[in-house]
Amino acid sequence: RPWHPFITGGLTVAEFRNVPDPLGIVTSMKSGAVSGGISLDLGMGLAIEPAVIFVAKGVSFSGFEAADAAGNLTGKFTVLHVINHIEFPILLRYRIPAGERFRPSLALGPFVSFEHSEKFKTTGVVEESTDADEIANSDKGVTVGAGLAIPFGPGQALIDARYDFGLANLVPTSGARSGAFLLMVGYRY
Repeated sequence: RPWHPFITGGLTVAEFRNVPDPLGIVTSMKSGAVSGGISLDLGMGLAIEPAVIFVAKGVSFSGFEAADAAGNLTGKFTVLHVINHIEFPILLRYRIPAGERFRPSLALGPFVSFEHSEKFKTTGVVEESTDADEIANSDKGVTVGAGLAIPFGPGQALIDARYDFGLANLVPTSGARSGAFLLMVGYRY
């Protein structure tokens, strides 16, 4: 059949690009992602893959020390700026002819995403979560990646690594743009 549904899930390492960080406290944020989509075979090893991904992107601000009312240090904490997105990539995937046991591939295509929620979360000795509205409510960009399909049962086990290059200006005063590395595993029927 010319179409194959797939599901994936995995790790996301997200960042904001073009953000001034004179104190060296801005680091990437690790989170997760889940997706589902369909692979539409075009022939000659090519496929179009529209999908929906629920992904958390953002940044981590680390190196803070908490103190009690008397000024005594009580421990460290980290502030996460978490933006949950619903992302819609449409990838063109080229499956490299390499035999039947392993099928490597390359992927490229646009994405658009819409903010589902945005929060500042504090972890460590201080635990709290606050709703926020600091970042643009949508993003767009280009996804590039590579994958590996391994025959397994009636379908294929998938390993996929990709990077989302956000092109939208998320914070007008700084020119911040999103970036996210996703490492996903899943199954295509």
